[in-house]
Amino acid sequence: MVEPRTTGYMAAFQTLDPKDLTALPYDGVAPAAKTLEDFKGRLILLNLWATWCAPCRVEMPALASLQERFGSEDFSVVAVSIDDKDRNNPETFLERAGAANLDYFREPTLSLFNSLRAEGLAQGMPTTLLVGPDGCAAGVLHGAAAWDSADADNLIQAAIDAL
Repeated sequence: MVEPRTTGYMAAFQTLDPKDLTALPYDGVAPAAKTLEDFKGRLILLNLWATWCAPCRVEMPALASLQERFGSEDFSVVAVSIDDKDRNNPETFLERAGAANLDYFREPTLSLFNSLRAEGLAQGMPTTLLVGPDGCAAGVLHGAAAWDSADADNLIQAAIDAL
């Protein structure tokens, strides 16, 4: 779907054999946590981040720019904070970073990150996965990326065109 577009700033993006992620939590704490099933039917770029992660902090404005350029009923950047302390700290950070257009989700138990790590899909922060409308991961990028680059635009456009 997107492999020919993984060049330049997106060269670290790894395509994956589809892996169903719909049961994983992305907002709140069990048993009331919302799961990625909520996004089924949409292409999402799932980004796990934390305010204490320097590379995460650097890439948030680029993710906000990507959401501004491509956000639609078919595609969304889903940024999930794994901060486990002050609930308002991530939200305040997003406002200050110029990334307030990203919806604020919080999964402070690390269940999402630990589940992804157990599957070999997360190594550290940030971790970003491209998740298809079927709820399956199509690709992953470990570490910060230039989501405001032409290379990122080509990657996301290829994924949207494949819908």
